[in-house]
Amino acid sequence: MDPIIIIPTHSKYIDVVENFLQLLKKNWPDCQYDILVSVTGEKVKLRDTKILYCGENSSLIDCVSKGIKNRKNCICILGDMFINSRIDNKKIKSIVNTLVEDEIQYCSLHCVKNYKKEKKYNNYLRHINNLDRYSHNFACFFASNTFVKNELSKFKTDLDFEKGYLYQKENFYYNDHLIVRKNYLNIVAGITKGKWDRINYRKLKKSNPEIKFADRPIQSKKDTVICHIRGGIVHLLPQSMRVFVKRFSEKTWKIKFGVEG
Repeated sequence: MDPIIIIPTHSKYIDVVENFLQLLKKNWPDCQYDILVSVTGEKVKLRDTKILYCGENSSLIDCVSKGIKNRKNCICILGDMFINSRIDNKKIKSIVNTLVEDEIQYCSLHCVKNYKKEKKYNNYLRHINNLDRYSHNFACFFASNTFVKNELSKFKTDLDFEKGYLYQKENFYYNDHLIVRKNYLNIVAGITKGKWDRINYRKLKKSNPEIKFADRPIQSKKDTVICHIRGGIVHLLPQSMRVFVKRFSEKTWKIKFGVEG
């Protein structure tokens, strides 16, 4: 059985999820996987999309745990991780089939730069090193039912999950935790703390003039530029320097990045 695509979200972001679904339909028209929007907060409706209501106080992790049910695997994508150009479905199908057939427990489908030397799994995937940062993320990932129940469910929130893989000291490569080597899903992250990322919002509007994007505040130019610069250089800095730069930036420009380092 194919994995199910789960979009965990709070009801207050349902307008963003509607945009996500529009772009998925446009740029991944041959997607073969069932899609489920798993919602916490208030009960909401979506046209032509299956919704699972998980309760008012459920976490996003609860939304994934309840959404996967009896499926062996899932693909989890947050609703602000927009698919901004046409996907090569054969390539995605090959990646997913490899993950399923090789019984991979977790795979980040959001490409980030590696900190340790790359250890290739195949042409599309690499092993995650325990010292790699941000390679375990909640934004866009493949996971087995076993991983969701035994590992992901141990954390209270999605941020706790990501923090749980930071600040490690042992140097080893996971056998069954992988990450994509390129941005095969053509993802553009659109929302930062409830606001449109100014740069990525312009990208989305330019590429998709026919879509009316959610009416939300737009991040200031200063905050957007700082976030993009930090994202571009953070992997180049040693741990002590990353923490210093983060704290200096937060104090100087009054912006919160969310996680230490």
